[in-house]
Amino acid sequence: MKILWVTKIASPSLTGGTRVSSQYRQALEKSSTVDLIALYQHNVKLFSRWRFFKQLLQVRSNHYDAVFFDDHYAIFAPLFRNHNTLQFYHGNWPKLMFASLIYFLKGLYLFPQYLMGFVFCRKVIFVNPYFEKLLGFLCRSTLTLINPVTNVWHEEYAAVDPKEATLVAVGNIDRRKYNLLLLYLNQGKELKRWQIDIYGKIVEQSLADELGSFPNVQLKGYVPFVPYHRYAFHISFSSAENLPLSLLESLRNRTRAIYPRAANYRPLFGNTGIQFYNNQEELELFLSAQFSERPQRIADSSAWNFIPTSFEQNLATLKGSI
Repeated sequence: MKILWVTKIASPSLTGGTRVSSQYRQALEKSSTVDLIALYQHNVKLFSRWRFFKQLLQVRSNHYDAVFFDDHYAIFAPLFRNHNTLQFYHGNWPKLMFASLIYFLKGLYLFPQYLMGFVFCRKVIFVNPYFEKLLGFLCRSTLTLINPVTNVWHEEYAAVDPKEATLVAVGNIDRRKYNLLLLYLNQGKELKRWQIDIYGKIVEQSLADELGSFPNVQLKGYVPFVPYHRYAFHISFSSAENLPLSLLESLRNRTRAIYPRAANYRPLFGNTGIQFYNNQEELELFLSAQFSERPQRIADSSAWNFIPTSFEQNLATLKGSI
């Protein structure tokens, strides 16, 4: 089988859903010929955008059994109308457009590029059933593959006591993910009572400096595997995510999660492993109540059983869709 893969960045340091997409590509390379066209390799720019486009023009007449596009790079799908084209959708548009004026303007540029993929690709692969339901009517064919989690619970973790007043947040440090945390820390004193460890590479240094100025916030940097089992709770301050891999990882590691109540998390409303909050007051009341006693791990297996652990099973489903 011969495959063409078009993406922005090809790097082992990718995070979240784009990391899983990259893993699919690397797995397919073991049994197929995969031609990769990436604008960046290991975060180093390989081409100007014009040279990138020219390379696509050069290969569009080649035979490929499948042509994969990551996210908005499906804008190039019309060049491959005679091929079996598939788009991975890891985005959170158009919802993210309403997070701030900056993201609204970015959305005016990016979301139409995603829409090109919806219209021209033969199949769009979502990672969240919410977005498949929301946007699927625009697509010719759809599939949802919830990202698999391979770093799952080990029985020896049971001997590790979660830190009694420590929270873990995961994600690259940018304002989309942590502006709400900064706002909460500046507005009140309650959240400053609890240690918050943040794992993720620094994207916006000014924000990292502001967060790091609070004694209870520790920036841990990027790590391949986050030790969720050592924490009382996994917490998020972003309502504009798709279906974060970190949320799935925390549930699989029996660490309870605390997330903003947002429509894109609707498939998980009622999950016994997740507490949803509407505002700062609700969040702080919940934490105060939980930390008045010893935090407990998730005991109900239904909280994590919906999350696939077999990368190979997901890969087989992906191959079957080609």
